[in-house]
Amino acid sequence: AAIVRYYQSRAQREPTPLNVLDLGLLHYLRIDLEKSDDDNLQASIDWMSKAADRDPDNVVCLQFLSQAYLLANQNAKGEEILARIIRTEPENLVAHHRLAEMAAKAGDFQRAVSEYKQIILLDPDECQWRMRLIDLYKQMYDKEESVEERYEQIKKELEKFQRTNPKDAMAHFDLGYAY
Repeated sequence: AAIVRYYQSRAQREPTPLNVLDLGLLHYLRIDLEKSDDDNLQASIDWMSKAADRDPDNVVCLQFLSQAYLLANQNAKGEEILARIIRTEPENLVAHHRLAEMAAKAGDFQRAVSEYKQIILLDPDECQWRMRLIDLYKQMYDKEESVEERYEQIKKELEKFQRTNPKDAMAHFDLGYAY
């Protein structure tokens, strides 16, 4: 508790974006043992919001703030912050990944697929994005009666991509993972 009091007095005495963010991160990590997890999370949101107000282009602060909103099940606010990050840094993988996972969790598979396609364009050599996209396709179409038909369509798309990009190792990986 002493460390929290120290950072709290420092943030109140000198409310620079970094001092305020530090205090928000302490609550995010649930360092204040005198508070419940929910109270720590809300304090984290409050302090990180203040830091973001003082330094609106601080992407690190915005990323922590968006994650805190998501942990608090305040998805609309989390999405708003993620959109703000993407406006500042259109190639921010963390923001795109969080948006994709939020969409998937909400059952909005089309939006999740769209975000993962964007992520793959930004980071084409990372197989985890491609695997997650294929998994999303499976989730999407497992709920439909035409699973086999859609699976064949996905395989054809991947085979076509592999034929047009024969030297792309990831195209071969995608096809193998889909099988």
